Amino acid sequence: MDGNYIKELSKDSFSSVGLIHLQKISLKDCKIARVDENAFSQLKILSEINLENNNISKLPAKLFDGNERLNTIILARNQISSLSSIQFPPLRSLKKLDLSGAGLERINQKAFINLGHSLETINLHDNLLKNIRGETFENLHGLKVIMI
Repeated sequence: MDGNYIKELSKDSFSSVGLIHLQKISLKDCKIARVDENAFSQLKILSEINLENNNISKLPAKLFDGNERLNTIILARNQISSLSSIQFPPLRSLKKLDLSGAGLERINQKAFINLGHSLETINLHDNLLKNIRGETFENLHGLKVIMI
């Protein structure tokens, strides 16, 4: 669905039309500005989501609730100015998180606290960050690659 004009992802965007067995969703370059916190609910086997190069400015804290099989989240090149405390739910399969060029100015030191042992790669390159507290990454025991 890359490149389509989709201004908003509403509640149950996919499950409401019976698409509950999706494993990968790619919505790059769609001009998405708003994502409902339940847009991906009911997608229990979703493993990869790509929302690169949209106009997303706010990331709901419960956006990925129920998506325990996610192993890749790409939010690069958006307009997300900050990540709040406990920004992500426990995602035990998540290996890669790409927030490069996302417009980040602030990351709460507990933003990644639920991503503990699984997260291996995080990309924060090309953002507007002035400083990052060391505690931000201290619970990421499986982290192998960090790009800042």
